[in-house]
Amino acid sequence: MQIIKPKYWLSCLRFVIQNLLRDSNLNIESDDFDLIKSFNSGNRQAFNILIMKYREKVYSFTRKMLNNHDDADDVTQDIFIKLYNSLKDFRGDSKFSTYLYRVSYNFSLNLLKSRSVKYSRQDDSQEIEFAVDYDISFSDNPDSVEQTRLLEDAFRKIPEQQ
Repeated sequence: MQIIKPKYWLSCLRFVIQNLLRDSNLNIESDDFDLIKSFNSGNRQAFNILIMKYREKVYSFTRKMLNNHDDADDVTQDIFIKLYNSLKDFRGDSKFSTYLYRVSYNFSLNLLKSRSVKYSRQDDSQEIEFAVDYDISFSDNPDSVEQTRLLEDAFRKIPEQQ
């Protein structure tokens, strides 16, 4: 265990108190980079301020993309969980709002893509069921020949512009 000299200890204490006082001045008007820096230094309240600042904007954006309240609500929550876990990796190359917009866009797009795959799989299975239910075999059997003739007559009666 290392013993801290009193002079050094006081300067450390002063530094900690200054940071606590500075962090207590954080509010919704605070700069995003200051909030992120404070959060990465251990101040969880800074993240709550980021949520308050951007929650409605993120929800509004995802709602427009997804056209569904529940999905937008879920995606908004997922976005902020992702941010909580990865905000330490935010480099600051762009504005935080731009970064958040991109994350929101990607989350929404991923949900839409996953839904598209699910629907296409359902559509494929319905097509297979349809094909199985209405399979017509063309064999030499007399009933089949009659079915073929009836189908050909029906196709001839359909107008070409239909």
